[in-house]
Amino acid sequence: MMKETESRKKILVIRFSSIGDIILTTPVFRYLKNIFPNSEIHFLTREEYSIILQNNPYINRIISFNTKKGFSGLRMLKHNLEEEKYHAVFDLHGSLRSRYLTFLLNSDEIRRIKKYYLKRFLLVKAKINFFRNRGNSGSNRTFSVVEKYLRTCGFSETSGNFEQIKLELFPLSQDLKNADLFWKKFAGKSLRLAVAPGAKHFTKRWPAEYYGELAALLYKKYKLKTVFVGGPDEVQTVNEICKIADPKENFTVNLAGKLSLMETASIISHCSLFISNDSALMHVASAFQRFQIAIFGSTVRELGFFPLNPRSRILEKSIACRPCSHIGRPECPQRHFDCMREIKPTDVMNEFSDCMWVFKQAMKKDSGKKRK
Repeated sequence: MMKETESRKKILVIRFSSIGDIILTTPVFRYLKNIFPNSEIHFLTREEYSIILQNNPYINRIISFNTKKGFSGLRMLKHNLEEEKYHAVFDLHGSLRSRYLTFLLNSDEIRRIKKYYLKRFLLVKAKINFFRNRGNSGSNRTFSVVEKYLRTCGFSETSGNFEQIKLELFPLSQDLKNADLFWKKFAGKSLRLAVAPGAKHFTKRWPAEYYGELAALLYKKYKLKTVFVGGPDEVQTVNEICKIADPKENFTVNLAGKLSLMETASIISHCSLFISNDSALMHVASAFQRFQIAIFGSTVRELGFFPLNPRSRILEKSIACRPCSHIGRPECPQRHFDCMREIKPTDVMNEFSDCMWVFKQAMKKDSGKKRK
């Protein structure tokens, strides 16, 4: 790692995709800026994801790459990077594209993430788990992808220190104000419940009918209204969920596809409780440390993509075929989909009830501090 006296040099961090992975890079920029406060930090990502880290105070410049430009665009990007004369380059993607860009790049130091392909293969294919390793502290715990990113940048073991690995997002102030106004109008003084039923891959999605049943149960028992959030791909699914839960449209609203990513993040930042699958929006909720319940199907936390949030709960079932993939599949390879179907709406309700009790206790504690 570069010396303290070299802290004025340029640093390049590379991570092209996807939304969740990019959110997981945020502790890296905070770490680098704290260690080298005078350094100029650049972040290279795909154009469609550049909005995620805009407004981040630890990043001096975001470099966007348009994949539609193909290899000619990549070649031009490589030329531009060579002209920047970076002192250190940290490749947090390790893809063919990022390897090409960093090959023979004029930099004093180039580090690339270690992906542990063999361990991942053994866990997914043979169900042999080597990811729970003992660290220097002697603890036996699951390591987050964030810690792998930090190690790539020369950071020693975090020993599970949350302040070192916590995620951060910085929406625009106007988006935050709009989100707060929306919640006040929709939920009043009630708890603010946001639910994200989507995920990129089928095996990471809890069934739509279960989400519909859950929303109905929550309203029946707690009179809680539900705000559904997601991207354009989830609009139809959320419409189906709302019809199942709330045919008269009294206690649900579908915001999927109606907001930008950072507007959605602002909505989540102002919610009281958040429920989702193992998805990008799960990491958004973690960045704001919302009380959250994450439903895991074909993936497991040992792969490193669990919610980095002390207020999070993970719901999962011990099914012999889990995990069947490290990112999810378009269909269940065993055809039964028990990893998700065995998690019933009543299971989430029970977890929710306990989570809400903890939330109310925290609110009382905060109110007591304000009165003092």
